[in-house]
Amino acid sequence: MTSSELLDQEPIEVPRANPIFGYYKMANGDITVDVISPMERMHYMEEGWKYLPQYGTFDLTSYYASNNPFELFFIRGGAGEMPANQVLANGFHVKAPQIPRCKKAIDQTHKRHNPTC
Repeated sequence: MTSSELLDQEPIEVPRANPIFGYYKMANGDITVDVISPMERMHYMEEGWKYLPQYGTFDLTSYYASNNPFELFFIRGGAGEMPANQVLANGFHVKAPQIPRCKKAIDQTHKRHNPTC
């Protein structure tokens, strides 16, 4: 196949990945991030965890998202649910999380925050 024939073909559509991570409140009250598949949710519920769907789902495959797992939680107003001991353990009392002005999660359509965010 020549390069001109390749250019004449329809572009391959890459399917959008479904976000599979979400927030849970663990039995000890701490907030954590984990997989939200039905099987995982059932397993975590057996351990006393509560799924928190109000804070959204997201993809943790980017470097930024994996280093800022609570960003969407804070964007969506969850700061009041995080216990004080977890705030201290994460150092949020010293360096508060930055909430981007765009209030968007990092995903396939919003790959990074820029200065206008």
